[in-house]
Amino acid sequence: MSFKRFFGFLVMSLLLVQMVSARRIGVLLPFGAQGKMRQTMVEFYRGFLMAADSVRAEGVSLEIYALDSGTTPAEMSEVLRRGEMARMDCIVGPGIPSQAAVLAKFCSQWGIQLLMPFNTPVAGDRNLPSVFENVAPQEVTYAGVVQLLLENFPDANFVFLTTKQQEARGVALQQNLKERLDDYGLYYSTLDVRDGYDEALETLDKTHKNVILMDTPGGATLSSVSSFLLTLKSEHPSYDISLVGFPEWLSLGAQYTAQLHALDTYVFSTFYNNPLSGHSLRFNQSYRSNFKQVPLSSNPSIAMTGFDLGLFAMQSVSVKPLQHGFAFRQESADSPFVNHFVQLVHFQPNKIVSLVR
Repeated sequence: MSFKRFFGFLVMSLLLVQMVSARRIGVLLPFGAQGKMRQTMVEFYRGFLMAADSVRAEGVSLEIYALDSGTTPAEMSEVLRRGEMARMDCIVGPGIPSQAAVLAKFCSQWGIQLLMPFNTPVAGDRNLPSVFENVAPQEVTYAGVVQLLLENFPDANFVFLTTKQQEARGVALQQNLKERLDDYGLYYSTLDVRDGYDEALETLDKTHKNVILMDTPGGATLSSVSSFLLTLKSEHPSYDISLVGFPEWLSLGAQYTAQLHALDTYVFSTFYNNPLSGHSLRFNQSYRSNFKQVPLSSNPSIAMTGFDLGLFAMQSVSVKPLQHGFAFRQESADSPFVNHFVQLVHFQPNKIVSLVR
């Protein structure tokens, strides 16, 4: 064989290896929807493409197929009939809950990893071991929050605060923690914020940290409760008080952030992004450079969600997520993988924000 023929054969072989080793990813989302949903899907995909640029820089070969999945199960089924869909290594979607069962069944049939980025659970989620659900059910997240609280405050006096605006999610978190404390035979106390300062002082522990859980994630209630607690702390500085908060509190604005710091607050969340951090500023600059506009304002950032889920779908080994964490677990061998990741975002009194995981 001549050198010229050998060189041509070698180049062809390398191209074939690259084609065979390329990871094929389908992104099936309702890109043709109207209004806010369309904006969300486009924003997510832009972040996904930015992840692809980063991963390709590692030398990874990717083939990405982005298709409009429509908004109905029938439209999703039509997209899945395309021949290339059965050859995907991973499919990302859906954006519509009603399409989840159709897509999960297809991926299970063909042994394709299905990464579900949004809150689109599959009813009767058995025989779906290739499904990865990024948004966990509330009970999974709350179990993780309770575990973090017990690990980080083993000797605390947990105080369950009752307000006029209690909501089901806040009550559920309180109940989950109460049940665990009861299981361990540990003491806790309750306090109605309307009872006033004298009752609060009788409820709080002078010698241990007091970890306070509200029964609502509402911002208006946070404002009144924080004023109450800050006054109490200023008049009785010897009491060690911390507040436990909800993900919604991360986007309430600078006024509330100051209050969270002052109350040594721990906000539980499956995501966190400091907009002033170096990686956030670089990401936003790159986004503007690529798409000639600024990212949508949302919390969590939809563009960063697309980036982080893109890294997971592309099996990146060196690029780190910007906003999300991943801890996928199965209940059994035939159940979906569910993301159990949760953290405490600690707003320290010294104005520093740290993460407890």
